[in-house]
Amino acid sequence: MLLLSFPDVVFFGRTLQTSALKAGVAGPSGPWGYHGHRPLRGPVVDAEASATTYEPSTFQVHDALGRGEIPYWNTRSAFGEPFAANFLTGIYAPLRWPVFLFPTEWMQDAYLLLRLWLAAFLAYLFLREIQVGWLGAATGGAIFGLSGYFVLLVNMVHLDVEIWLPLVLLALEKLCRAPSARTMAWLALATALAVFGGNPESVAVLLSAAGLYLAYRSRLRVDVLSLGAIGFLLGILLAAPLLVPGIEYVAHGVHTKPPAAGLEHDPTRTFALALVPDFFGPLNATWDLMGPMTRWCALGIVPWTLGLAGLAARRKDGAQWFFSGLLVVCVMKIHGWPPVQWIGHLPLLRFVLFTKHLQPVIALCIGALAAFALDRLARENAGRRALVVAAGVTSAVVSVFVLRYRKAAGAAGAWPPTLHAVIVEMGFLAIAIGVASWPRLRFGATFAAIGCVACLWMHVPRDRPERYDPSTPPPFVDALRSDPSHPRIAGFDGLMSPNWAAVFGLDDLRFLNGLSVATSTEWIRKRVEPMVFDRFSGTDSPEPDLFGTAIDQSGVRYLLSIRPIEEHATRFLASRARRPFPEKEGFRLVDRSRTNGVALRVDPERPHELEISLPLRAARLRASVASTASDARVRVEVERLSTPRVLYRRFLDPVSRTADRRWFDETVAVPAGDGYLSLRTDPGPNGNRRFDRICWADPRTPADESLAPNGLADFRIAAPGVGFAERSTVSLSGDSRVAIAQRTPCALNRPIHVGSAGARLAFAVGFHPDALRNLQCDGAGCELAWQERGQPATLFDDRIGSGGRLVDVDLDAFRGQTILLRLVSDDVTTEWSQFSPELFGRTLEETFDRNDVHVYRNPHALPRAYFVPESGVVTAETRDDAVARTADPSFDARRSVILEREPSDAASEAPRNASTGLGGSVRIATHDAEEVSLEISAETDGRCVLLDAAYPGWRATLDDVEVPIRRANGAFRSVAVPRGEHRLRFVYRPASLRLGLGLFACAALALGTMAWKSKRSVL
Repeated sequence: MLLLSFPDVVFFGRTLQTSALKAGVAGPSGPWGYHGHRPLRGPVVDAEASATTYEPSTFQVHDALGRGEIPYWNTRSAFGEPFAANFLTGIYAPLRWPVFLFPTEWMQDAYLLLRLWLAAFLAYLFLREIQVGWLGAATGGAIFGLSGYFVLLVNMVHLDVEIWLPLVLLALEKLCRAPSARTMAWLALATALAVFGGNPESVAVLLSAAGLYLAYRSRLRVDVLSLGAIGFLLGILLAAPLLVPGIEYVAHGVHTKPPAAGLEHDPTRTFALALVPDFFGPLNATWDLMGPMTRWCALGIVPWTLGLAGLAARRKDGAQWFFSGLLVVCVMKIHGWPPVQWIGHLPLLRFVLFTKHLQPVIALCIGALAAFALDRLARENAGRRALVVAAGVTSAVVSVFVLRYRKAAGAAGAWPPTLHAVIVEMGFLAIAIGVASWPRLRFGATFAAIGCVACLWMHVPRDRPERYDPSTPPPFVDALRSDPSHPRIAGFDGLMSPNWAAVFGLDDLRFLNGLSVATSTEWIRKRVEPMVFDRFSGTDSPEPDLFGTAIDQSGVRYLLSIRPIEEHATRFLASRARRPFPEKEGFRLVDRSRTNGVALRVDPERPHELEISLPLRAARLRASVASTASDARVRVEVERLSTPRVLYRRFLDPVSRTADRRWFDETVAVPAGDGYLSLRTDPGPNGNRRFDRICWADPRTPADESLAPNGLADFRIAAPGVGFAERSTVSLSGDSRVAIAQRTPCALNRPIHVGSAGARLAFAVGFHPDALRNLQCDGAGCELAWQERGQPATLFDDRIGSGGRLVDVDLDAFRGQTILLRLVSDDVTTEWSQFSPELFGRTLEETFDRNDVHVYRNPHALPRAYFVPESGVVTAETRDDAVARTADPSFDARRSVILEREPSDAASEAPRNASTGLGGSVRIATHDAEEVSLEISAETDGRCVLLDAAYPGWRATLDDVEVPIRRANGAFRSVAVPRGEHRLRFVYRPASLRLGLGLFACAALALGTMAWKSKRSVL
């Protein structure tokens, strides 16, 4: 069956890997040098997850094993993160070890196909164990192993968990029949195999389904239940080397699941895809907002018909009732029916995306019920009536969906594959029913099984890319690897996509994993890219801030780009602009082509405004400006801005606190003077940036006070607010108001003048009810801030001819300050382009330019390890405060380091002045994944800072004496170093791993002892 379903992979050099489709080192075009076939639409649901996460991690493990190491820490991603503790790396999954040892393209494909075969074979063994004939068991195994979920997600790592579901049920069946220490040991081993697969959501669903099966089969006998519980517990303890560090990682990390993922559900109409997978259109091109993810429930008409017919099976053990009941519960949960939605509130299950991870359970239930139907049809030549009734039910369901959505399906071009599937599958059913109805023929079950296999085969995608080694290095990799300073890189345009840099031995500021270190993620989000939540891919929109001081402070020495750096500077300036809300943008970003580049189009009397912090280095504004007119006047204006002063702050949590599900009417005093009033939102410590939405209503002042009561009319979006703010009528607890619904990271700004007496601003704030209805939030913080403005200064005011000209403005007078930069076109529309990175005090040296790849060297980047004198140590109250202070343009990371206050610190310690010299030097002797050795020559007492993540488990020794590590600048490691020559060593020895290994040893010893002492020991 696998040969029939995947002949192109087995015989014709195609691959199940997806790096050629989505990722690699050449940006969106895939691996470097790949020129093979590219399918128009990918043959899998989520090609990016495999291409950018699982495939590169395989090469990382292979390289580590080649050095005789087990990769516990990944130094290549962001500021470093745990590797083995990341559930998605699969380091402990037994099936992946052949791929880790031999990561060839052929071995990768063999491993992926082996998982499908193993899933089907284990389901076959389980069905045979519960007394199903070979024909029914083989068909049921095929339904499970070739279900749409496994085929469309064949490249996903969580299948390493889900394929073991029938094995766990098989062990439970043996335990219930013959409860003993030995059968309990088999259950523990099966459980450990599943847990070692790595995906926590899949493990939670698998153990839940297995627990229900244990309760059913044991008839609630205390002895069997106890043995089963002990078996599950021992299996979990065997997987403790993964679980304990993984739990620590979750506690200190950011994960991709929203807080109430367990309550998500699909519309009922998506059930049509279970019967006819192409009903909503081709894979990855669906209509009616039905994304490709809903396709993973695909099985086809014949398997579902046989499954319904299996309800009539007359089994002594009543297994048909268990699997049918479990099937009904799963379908109801996926589609959000109230009787079972409470499951999503359970503590461990609230993070499970049931619409996805219940699909293997559904496939096994359908496979078991279909096996019962075929078994009855083959053994007893009975069940014909049940088969007819089931065929009528499935035909009726398909007919209802076809009639209901016929116009949309026809417009989307979904009719040809839909009709083809319906005709073929119903034809097989008709033949099977006809043969089964003939008294002297006993081949009805065989025809039904053949129809089932044909149905599964028909829905397997076959348009796949060609085999190619995705680890083929591009020419610029050697140049980057030759730098002995262990630099970091970052890139635009998806060039050297996250995690692939690690394959080539490069450290990348970007990251893309299911888990990431919280301190690193927050630092990058606040300093580099405000859109970052659980990943930073370099393809984020708007442009990441790879021009400011953040890349210096994080040690980014090389920038990679497909476009010239001037185009990215132009895009960055466009994305961070303040825009009027909501009718007019005030400017347009014009993207003509790769050859002509991009330009800011500024209309008359609608200036382009940008808030930016200039570094301590000299900065200049250099750009080309052109106009269609022969004579146009342009100006460059600058306003000094003060540090924002927070006037009001509140954290709303309507999920946990019912009282927060309403409008809060507030009044605050506004200082006198000229400034900007800002309405801001931030997820806060518990919020989910993707879904939290704060609503602002009716900002106003009394008529007799100096602030004009213009309400929401004059507020502007502060970038990057495109698509992150909308005006609408919002109703909270029956109180409807016109409001702006705002998602972070955008803010709303309004220039105002307040008289000498000041004013009081009245406004209302609340949490948007849509986020509450979807339960996709854990609350968000909101604040009202005041930022004083200075007198505007005109730095350039001249006319340009039709040929355009270069604008060159010296901003040295504003270095170390936050300014509002305004580009004004008075007469006609002008286009500003080719902004130089010198605006950010940035002088970049292009070191590589070939084949549309640009590599720029950043000479201002901090070394990976450096020394700061004691006089430059500054104390911050919190980590957020430390990160915020690193963004201050007056902060010089070479001469100052910010530590977070500890109880031993002086209560009133004030920031010290930075020293005039560095006061010492640091040389990196070795920089490996789990060990870093530094040689320090200090002229005075101070601190050594290593630009790697401060994370539990790292230990430091100074001249072989253990010393404490303190978090520096909100994210990095630092150690106090006295004057003199020293050797500093960092090693990763997490206590969580030692605890996990200890629990594993205890569980293994207990299992071995029980299995050796007794063969039939009953509890």
